[in-house]
Amino acid sequence: MTRRRALVAAGVAAIVAGVVTLAVSILGTGGGGSQLPNGVPLAVTASISPTVVFFADPITARIDIAVDRKKVDPDRVRIATDFRPFDRLAQTKTRRDAGRTTYIRELYRLRCLSRDCVQLLPSVAAAAGVAKPSGRRGTQFPPARVYVKGSSSVHPLLLQWPTVESVTRVNQAESQLETFFYHASLAPPDASYALSPTALLWVLLLAVLLLLAVPTALVARRVRAYRRARLPTLKPELPPLERALRLLEWANRQSDGEDRRRALELVAVELLRGGLGDLGERARELAWSPPSPPADEAGELGTRVRAVTGGDGATPA
Repeated sequence: MTRRRALVAAGVAAIVAGVVTLAVSILGTGGGGSQLPNGVPLAVTASISPTVVFFADPITARIDIAVDRKKVDPDRVRIATDFRPFDRLAQTKTRRDAGRTTYIRELYRLRCLSRDCVQLLPSVAAAAGVAKPSGRRGTQFPPARVYVKGSSSVHPLLLQWPTVESVTRVNQAESQLETFFYHASLAPPDASYALSPTALLWVLLLAVLLLLAVPTALVARRVRAYRRARLPTLKPELPPLERALRLLEWANRQSDGEDRRRALELVAVELLRGGLGDLGERARELAWSPPSPPADEAGELGTRVRAVTGGDGATPA
């Protein structure tokens, strides 16, 4: 029994020792991974693909950097490059972490369109003999410099680039022929339009008409308002009974009793039509009294009618 307990205690102790060793190893390496070879803080490589291209074809330059985060902050790593006479078409940067190591990759898309990438011609002396153009032009980029900003303990690293050769697109055998020449046409290509001139003309014409429609409508509106303001103000039409009463007043000032008779008959008709039967019968009786209606009685009737209708001969008071 004592021996079994001793074996169990030894097994537990071994497990605990293994766990402690693993934890110390993990903590010592920053959570996993291992340091770079030879304990260096940075490891870099550079490459170009392809290294032989036709003139004006693009190439890709790549720089890979491995950074030990225990020794260098990856955010402070800088790259200085010079790819002249090539132009930079694009540049991308990627980063990933694995344990205590950070991997940084810079990609440069390059292309050369300058005369510095055209094939080298032989010298005048060589041209007098049998020397011929090689058809290639080599370009050696200055070394790329990788350094840590603000750190003097980590020395900058210089990366040598492989030589890039630009190959001419001209067939060298054909270039020696007397009939070899380039054809160039100075005639401009056929015109092309996103919108045909005819359609553009109609669109512009429609736009002009729309622009003219707004001010034209505003001017027409103002002219109509001006004309309405210049028109004479029409007086409101008098009610029929008022017209009959005014005719009666005019007839009372005349010497002819027949005009007074006709005016009284007209007043009687309007009174009867308006529901004033008593006054209507009185006006009719006075209109047809022989030999002619007296002016004073006709005037008195008109006064009564105005009193009953409110003075304007329109509605009863």
